[in-house]
Amino acid sequence: MNRKPLALTIATLLIFLNSFTAGAQIDSSGIDVILLNNRTFNNPNDTAVQRKLVELALASPKFRLATHEVKISELELRKTKGNWLNFLTLSLNYNEFSSQKSTGTGTQPPMIYPRYFFALNVPLGIIFSQGPQTKMAREAVAQGNTKKEDLGRSIKLNILSKYNNYKALGALMEIQSEMTNDIAVSAAQAEEDFKRGIIKFDTYLTTRKSANEELTKNVNMKLEQELLKLEIEEIIGVPLESVLNPANSSQKSTKK
Repeated sequence: MNRKPLALTIATLLIFLNSFTAGAQIDSSGIDVILLNNRTFNNPNDTAVQRKLVELALASPKFRLATHEVKISELELRKTKGNWLNFLTLSLNYNEFSSQKSTGTGTQPPMIYPRYFFALNVPLGIIFSQGPQTKMAREAVAQGNTKKEDLGRSIKLNILSKYNNYKALGALMEIQSEMTNDIAVSAAQAEEDFKRGIIKFDTYLTTRKSANEELTKNVNMKLEQELLKLEIEEIIGVPLESVLNPANSSQKSTKK
């Protein structure tokens, strides 16, 4: 039996396995082709998709709650501005002597002025306390708007980060799938070689272990992408497919 081709085959196989398990020796041109063919990663309407995701995220209950809190602060400001009216007291007195009639002797009762008495009671404390209270209410409105703006930025960053991770995982899964297919072919060849007695059991076992590890990576990546999808859908409130492929979603809804 010729040992030189056998040794060359085993050495080539081990180098091939190490290159995939280490993830260091990957053809960049092949990766470029995979990325270009990945519809999610290279979506021509990606800008529109991101804009739609942000729009839906800003319509989430979390952001609407911040909007309601701002409205409550604005109403509190209006209430504070009008509170000073509750402390004012207006009184009216009528001069009883002005209503007396003639006594019949031809003499007129004396006219005492003023005939009406008006009084407006303004507590001095309200003059000094109303201004700061109004300023506090106005600052509460400004604080609510600032928190709302900060929350909006955080929501935008969060949804776009999750979407980019979702796209990257899709591309990595395609790369990983190519690697897994190649290693599966090598594992099948190693199994045939082991049955024929060309390679030892340790070499065959190493090959099968590498194949299983790559399959495990595929499953973990798929799980991670599905979890990211659920997190995105929790934020936007609609299926992610309806944003990525709005035409297909509209056709499905029409058929129903």
